Amino acid sequence: MDRNYNSFFQKKSKLYEIFLEIFPNILCATPKSASKFFEENWFIWESYAKKRTINNSIPGSVFEKLFEIYCDLLDYEIIAQDEYFEDVPLVKPDFLLKNKSGSYLFLSFKTSLRERWKQADWEAIYFKEYYPTTDCVLVTFHKDEERNLQSKIQDNLLKGLDDSCLATSTKFDVILSNFFDDSTRF
Repeated sequence: MDRNYNSFFQKKSKLYEIFLEIFPNILCATPKSASKFFEENWFIWESYAKKRTINNSIPGSVFEKLFEIYCDLLDYEIIAQDEYFEDVPLVKPDFLLKNKSGSYLFLSFKTSLRERWKQADWEAIYFKEYYPTTDCVLVTFHKDEERNLQSKIQDNLLKGLDDSCLATSTKFDVILSNFFDDSTRF
């Protein structure tokens, strides 16, 4: 498949310019795994961002665009991306994926957590009112914040999120491969 940036960007934006500049060959990549893909490309992004004044919304947009490209490279089906899904009001999943067995994976991407995990949990709770078997996972880059969130999940303090992981972790690889490669749940 011939890929170009025009299919990933609605208009020539600052994000488009950044991707052209720092990721010129990413659409030709063959990712070994999600964790390696993010490890390599997030390092490139961070090196670029350190040398510039960046709008606060750009890192999250880069994070999501990288995952969108990753999914496209592997032919993973994104059925909703930052948009309402069917009859579920008020919730716009960062990514809603669907596998061959018809199961959903709701992914919330946060470059940093602070209190943002609360929004992700609320969205997961609300989404599960309509699709109760959906697996809901928060993905981030911040190790300490993710560890704290994971302890809340393990202590059953959250009602919507099923799991959390680092984008650069093999756990993220396992979550995606379990979801796409077989019918077992993580």
